[in-house]
Amino acid sequence: MPLQKSRTPGTARIKFSHKGKTYEKTIKVSPGKQGKAEALEYEVNWKRLLCTGQSPDLLKAPSFESFVLERYKPHAIAHLKALSWQGRQYHLDTLNRFLGGLRLNEITAERIDAFQTARAACVANSTVNSEVMSLSAVLTYARKIGFDIKKPDWTPLPVRGHGRVKYWTLDEVQRLYDAAAQVRCESFAAMLVFLINTGCRKGEAVAAEWSWVDFERGMLRIPSNEAWQPKNGLPREVPLSDALRTTLERMDRRTPYLFRPPTGGGIRYAEFPKHYWNETRKRAGVIGNIHRTRHTYASMFLATTPNLPLLAKVLGHGATRVTQIYAHLDPRHLEQARNAVNVGLRGAVAVPSVAARLEAELAAARAATARLEAELAAARAVPAVVVSIRGNRGKDHGKAQNEKR
Repeated sequence: MPLQKSRTPGTARIKFSHKGKTYEKTIKVSPGKQGKAEALEYEVNWKRLLCTGQSPDLLKAPSFESFVLERYKPHAIAHLKALSWQGRQYHLDTLNRFLGGLRLNEITAERIDAFQTARAACVANSTVNSEVMSLSAVLTYARKIGFDIKKPDWTPLPVRGHGRVKYWTLDEVQRLYDAAAQVRCESFAAMLVFLINTGCRKGEAVAAEWSWVDFERGMLRIPSNEAWQPKNGLPREVPLSDALRTTLERMDRRTPYLFRPPTGGGIRYAEFPKHYWNETRKRAGVIGNIHRTRHTYASMFLATTPNLPLLAKVLGHGATRVTQIYAHLDPRHLEQARNAVNVGLRGAVAVPSVAARLEAELAAARAATARLEAELAAARAVPAVVVSIRGNRGKDHGKAQNEKR
């Protein structure tokens, strides 16, 4: 039976007879021909359920897989940042393997519990919780646009508190540099220097353009525009170290992007080159993923500049609480709490004089300065390693490259 006209925009009225009984319903549809096709599909599925004796309530929502593909994906791409959508898409692919064939109103708390149990056997609880949060976002959007479904309750899996951040020592960084020089991809070796010396995220390294580099001011200006959206959505500046500046000045600038794949690979990396990283890490004999370059930068930063608010600004943290994971790396961490309570055995409170306190603080400052000078001297050895990344191919090759440029 042809569709009936509906007075409400964005809806379609369905009316047909089955076994002597008339069925009628108004549903929400997309505009134009697509809405007509959705209404006809709804009618066909309704008749099928009536013929098989199933509940017509199943028609109130599409399958999870089809809803994600046809409705949620366009919405998410339009409203989420590119990096956020990449992570969300990975979660949705996983959810589709377990729940894709179910209609939205068939995704119950019991189904979610089963999903959590199955996934917890393979990945960390925090990952499972993130996947279920993505599922929750899909169901919330479905309800928002008018689907008559209930959002099931779910309980997050327990997650152990974050331990202290792990970072690489100067010796491990040097081993990584040496290993990167052997992977036969100069741009990746330079990218590793970039990450260690800026604390940038890997996505920022892949997207980095020469227009971001201000040699005159010695700054890397990370923008926030259509081409690149930082994680917190705000632009920021990162000072260029001498080691990084030396590396950048030696690089080829024939493309807009700092780091390009080997010949024939295009003008930029489509994504972070994991294969080069895995080869480098194995050659160097170190553990940890590429994000540890960010932790390493933070540890070296605080060793010479114990200033958490400044570190938060350089790293681009949207909230200072995020930077607190590095608080224990600050040599002054908790020192100011010393003797805040100082009660002796007989109940007498020992209150040092102002002069004694200042002398103690001066002695501690001198010791910290000596320690930082020693660490800084060790750190200054790193640029020599950085330069050697391109120097392994010989001085003559370097001169020839400079003459070409």
